[in-house]
Amino acid sequence: MELPAQYMELPHNTGTMHGITSTMHGITGTMNGITSTMHGITGTMNGITGTMHGITGAMHGITGTMHGITGTMHGITGAMHGITSTMHGITGTMNGITSTMHGITGTMNGITGTMHGITGAMHGITGTMHGITGTMHGITGAMHGITSTMHGITGTMHGIISSRNYQHNAWNYRHNAWNYWHNAWNYQHNAWNYQHKCPPLGRFPVFHGEWADSQVQGEEYQGLKKHTG
Repeated sequence: MELPAQYMELPHNTGTMHGITSTMHGITGTMNGITSTMHGITGTMNGITGTMHGITGAMHGITGTMHGITGTMHGITGAMHGITSTMHGITGTMNGITSTMHGITGTMNGITGTMHGITGAMHGITGTMHGITGTMHGITGAMHGITSTMHGITGTMHGIISSRNYQHNAWNYRHNAWNYWHNAWNYQHNAWNYQHKCPPLGRFPVFHGEWADSQVQGEEYQGLKKHTG
């Protein structure tokens, strides 16, 4: 600041000038103080912003921690699902083993039933052979009865030989008896044929007390030809 020349020339104005200078220095200092205060306010605002940034970072850290906990829980859930799936697999395997055992049991039952059926068929064949044998015994008994009848007729012929008419009648009866006897022999041969046609079981008598091996068809038929013609 420039002062008028008349003030510079007056020695008694020096004190005033010093006062003005001090006042100007005070104004400058005040302005510097205001500037420093503004810098302090700016720094305080920067500190508040940094604090807010720190709070935001802390919140991000908390969020990340929560995400980590959620991921851990998902891993535990996945592990539990894996254990459950493994248990289901074990249960399915056990069910498969049980089904296989049931199938084996059913197959064994089927084999047992087949064996029972074969045994029943063998019993039926044996029963048929017994029936044929019984029929042959009946035919033999009938032949014995016919023979006895023939003996009775012969005795009657001897008793009535004195009468020609009665004698001829007796001869007719005797020829009829012979016809019955021959018919009985035919029945016996038919019975033998039926017996040889039946499927043999083991060994059985063929004729005259001899035995034939039922396991060899050829020998069986050779025996039939040998004993029955």
